[in-house]
Amino acid sequence: MRLIFGSIAALPLGILWIGCNTVCPDECWLNTSGGFGGSGTIPIGAGVGATSGDYADPSRGPLDYRDREAPNPCIMPATPCDQKCLDGYEVSAIACGTTEDEAQRKMCSDGAYAAYRSCTQNCQADQEAQESQCRKRCAEQAEVCEAGCRKIPEDDTDARRQCWQGCNYARAACIKKCKK
Repeated sequence: MRLIFGSIAALPLGILWIGCNTVCPDECWLNTSGGFGGSGTIPIGAGVGATSGDYADPSRGPLDYRDREAPNPCIMPATPCDQKCLDGYEVSAIACGTTEDEAQRKMCSDGAYAAYRSCTQNCQADQEAQESQCRKRCAEQAEVCEAGCRKIPEDDTDARRQCWQGCNYARAACIKKCKK
């Protein structure tokens, strides 16, 4: 009898373990290993279920997500700043490709890529600074809201609770806008 009850009690734990270890193919995880094609995100479902040894035919065209109806969920769309950096890099790379001397072409390509990386890092720093300023504004607005809540008499607990809750919702909405 104990064995039956023990098995029944262990069943939900087993189901929980399976559910928590299930791979969702639309999730993306940061690639911290540097492998699998470098850094960035990798689709978590990559390689999952590929146990037959059969491989699909390689794509006959470039792997480009710009014109697809359903873009890859692991690729973030470029910001205008990042797109400007990429456009500049493409122009430089084309110019480098016309150089006949291989050593000069490599030096030109390396310089173009270094300029591209510097540009994208500046874009990221600017975006982080804007987000920080936005969060600061959210905190200031929340402080004004909370000051209004403090003015409500302490014996009116429902009104105070609703006020504080409204301030929390407003702050969360403000912070959510900062991340866009």
